[in-house]
Amino acid sequence: LAKELTGKTPLVRKLRGGTRGKAFAGSLEVKLDPRIFENPQEAAKVLSHELGHITDYLPEGTGRTGNLVGRLLSLQKFLKQTYSTSDGEIQNKVIRAEMLALSQEWRPFDIEKSSPSFVKYRQSPSELYADAISVLFNDPERLKLQAPEFYKTFFDFLDKKPTVKENFFALQELLNSGEEA
Repeated sequence: LAKELTGKTPLVRKLRGGTRGKAFAGSLEVKLDPRIFENPQEAAKVLSHELGHITDYLPEGTGRTGNLVGRLLSLQKFLKQTYSTSDGEIQNKVIRAEMLALSQEWRPFDIEKSSPSFVKYRQSPSELYADAISVLFNDPERLKLQAPEFYKTFFDFLDKKPTVKENFFALQELLNSGEEA
């Protein structure tokens, strides 16, 4: 999936400052620290989180899509709290609340002991979106149960990200085809 979305295999390089993975959306590049491969589950979470950043960037070619609703709907600089559709409203506060809780479970950190800048970073729309994609790739049922509005909205608007859609479903088909496939 990484190769299909970025055109290249993720680079494995020692990263500084305790960073486990890094996505460079502009160049569609993912770098992974080799230490994550000591634990296959951690490696899967980190890689899929970084692919979340790439997914967020596609197809617009920008990460400046605003809040979580803007990211889900592939809208440029969307900061409104509500988006109306023919099926009703998509509310940023609902999706954000789901994702704050899920992200804290998925990648826990001590909010009380962390610096305000780190808390702001971890609770940014970009990080919450990437965490959601990480959960989707690793435990889709969990995302569906714990963040139902995010899950529904992601799939309702996946047509706006045709490369992501095509490759996501191709990967699911391969995974469901058994070991020989």
